[in-house]
Amino acid sequence: MQGNAGAPGTVVKARAGLIVPMDDRGAMSLAMGMLATDMDLAAELAQAGRRRIGDFPQEKVVAQYWSLFGEYLGKTGGTP
Repeated sequence: MQGNAGAPGTVVKARAGLIVPMDDRGAMSLAMGMLATDMDLAAELAQAGRRRIGDFPQEKVVAQYWSLFGEYLGKTGGTP
């Protein structure tokens, strides 16, 4: 399932970043320009991104990947 960032050319400010529609070069360019010219926004989102990474502990992500690989291969147990 794909998310919808909005109308073409739209940049949406999210909790930990900017969201642009897929394959929308204009919106991506606009978002990059926003970060290059608004240092307060860039700093705010950088700090939010550092906090957000805590939601994805390495051990949990690795376990989820192994579980998916195991399902794909028809195995159980999750880890190699």
